[in-house]
Amino acid sequence: MALNSDTLLSYSQFLQCGACSCDITSPKLLSCLHSFCQTCLKDQDGCHVVTCPTCHQPTEKAEVKDNKLLSDLQSKLDILRQLARGSDLSCSCCNASAGSMCFECEKFLCQKCFDVHQVFTAKDSHSVESLESLKEMSFQEFLATARKNRLPYCPDHDKQTISIFCRTCSKSICTTCTVLMHKPPDHEYRDIKQEAQEQKDNIAEMCTKLCKKEDAFEEILKKLLNLKGDHESRKKELEEQIKVSVNEAVRKVEQKGEAHLKELEGIHKGMDAKMSKKLLHMEDVQKRIEGSKDLLENMIKYATDEEVMEMQKFVKSSLQQLQRSKPGNADALDFTVEFKKTDPEPLNLLGSLVVHKGEYCLIQMMSINPITFKVFLFPNVSQWKTEN
Repeated sequence: MALNSDTLLSYSQFLQCGACSCDITSPKLLSCLHSFCQTCLKDQDGCHVVTCPTCHQPTEKAEVKDNKLLSDLQSKLDILRQLARGSDLSCSCCNASAGSMCFECEKFLCQKCFDVHQVFTAKDSHSVESLESLKEMSFQEFLATARKNRLPYCPDHDKQTISIFCRTCSKSICTTCTVLMHKPPDHEYRDIKQEAQEQKDNIAEMCTKLCKKEDAFEEILKKLLNLKGDHESRKKELEEQIKVSVNEAVRKVEQKGEAHLKELEGIHKGMDAKMSKKLLHMEDVQKRIEGSKDLLENMIKYATDEEVMEMQKFVKSSLQQLQRSKPGNADALDFTVEFKKTDPEPLNLLGSLVVHKGEYCLIQMMSINPITFKVFLFPNVSQWKTEN
């Protein structure tokens, strides 16, 4: 079969729910452009917003949309999986061995039911293909065949196909709609194929800009991860220095050494909390960018005109919001902690921890006597002072 197991797996991964990692069912699209099963999002009942399980972006429940693109791709992939198994498929009407499929009815047909089907649908020009020919198709060829003659019908007017897009209402309509409900000059509309192509071009341009935005976030994210790793390594070195200093000191300053360790932990805990928050935000935006790219690329490749027009306004709004995100500056969270040993003086036997940040230096000095604890903030080291 032209569509091998690796290719099927690739499409299956795209159609997996980000929460349960299973084939997505009744997919829902959030404002971050990640999609999940409807049942997976129900776990958040009681809240007026839905929090994305992947990037933690909140979405108002009223803004959650049906992802028709994923629903259609999932149904087509299910059919391909049945074909890929190689076993005989049963007729959807009589359970006999099937030899063809009608894409309009989405049914497998045996020869007898096929003959009856052709009589009843002769005027509707249903697209029917043999199962043998379908087995030789790639996923994209299968989609093109499935959608070739399947025209979307207007929900308001029976047997009227959708061919026009009303820009005023942001709605796909038929020619009858333009006469009855979308009359010019109050409504502006154009051919849906032209509008869909223009929107695809627009989305493709936004996808290019998104890639540049991704590069900026990746650079800062890597720098933040490196800083966090460096600080952890330096923290361990400082812990060892403090422990050695404590071991060298007399018994009466052992309590002082523990105080230094707690002080160091407090400094890193506060700075790590800020850095972890920043990292989480950067990673969440990164996931939104990746999820958005996946959706945009597959919209461009696979979405029908109707699907593009159904989703484009919501998608573009989400992308514009994402474009306004800024990665910030990792250097703002950079800091250096040093352990400075001093001579074994009565008031400061173990030294002090010094936090360097920008042009200023925060000096925290603790002595044996807790009453003499002082904190100073000076522009440079030459202005350091002590107080009693």
